[in-house]
Amino acid sequence: MRSIPTGLFLLLAFLARNASAQMVTTAGTTLAIDAGTSLRVETPLTWSIADGATVVNNGTIVLGPEADLQEALGAPITGGGTERTTRTLAGPLNAEAPGGLGLAITTDAALGTTTVVRGHLSHTDTSDAVSIARWYRVLPANNSGLNAMLGFGYDATELNGITELGQVVHIATSGDTVWSPLSSSVLPVASTVNAGPVDSLGHFTTFEGEVPMDIGAAHAAGALPYLVPTVATDRVFLHLPEGMRISRIEVIAMDGRMLQRITGDLHAQAGGTPIDIDRLPPGRYVLRLDGRTTLDLIKR
Repeated sequence: MRSIPTGLFLLLAFLARNASAQMVTTAGTTLAIDAGTSLRVETPLTWSIADGATVVNNGTIVLGPEADLQEALGAPITGGGTERTTRTLAGPLNAEAPGGLGLAITTDAALGTTTVVRGHLSHTDTSDAVSIARWYRVLPANNSGLNAMLGFGYDATELNGITELGQVVHIATSGDTVWSPLSSSVLPVASTVNAGPVDSLGHFTTFEGEVPMDIGAAHAAGALPYLVPTVATDRVFLHLPEGMRISRIEVIAMDGRMLQRITGDLHAQAGGTPIDIDRLPPGRYVLRLDGRTTLDLIKR
């Protein structure tokens, strides 16, 4: 296997701008992006990952406004990191898939400046159902009254034991442990699950069948971690269920950067675990617990 250093990869991307406007990761090539590092493709081109190539992303891949990804079936990017792109989307949209990341959006509305993030780790809901190893998060400037339909693209290698035809798209309603099912239909020939309509966009994945959603009962029973408050200026408190222990809290910006980390033997305590956010700039963030569970936070 041939391994390409990320620095050389970026040089190849620059050269591709003056060639065929296409960059190919060929069969037998391995490209790895380490945790905590970013690879930016700002050149207007299509990055094609061939069958038999391996791209492992444990950091962040950023696709510029004119860069697109094209993955062969059976050769999707893997790893614990994310791929993302930010585009200005004026409506109407007809199966618009920003950056070639695999999520197609159809709506008559103009979304404005929109960030689409894709990841490759599975989620576990409160009933212990496990999703496929792919998720999307969509953050549009306009996020209400969309009446949007989705085409959730996946690769068969990501099914994670789930029956392909049994997939149902879900939208997260609290962190990444409570999910609400959407009306869905699977098109296996296209490796797509069509779903919707949805009034607003957010965090999506697929589970086998519809998972139960009972956030009120789960919180009342102390079964879910949660933040108080979720909108704050200087400090929030993380409440963990009895018996749950974690060793790492990370504060993640919407561009994938980790801005803060708290480590130790963290467990349920009266009043919750305090997390100081006074040094963060105003904006939206994600608290990631032990690299899996995520909770949304807004800093004013």
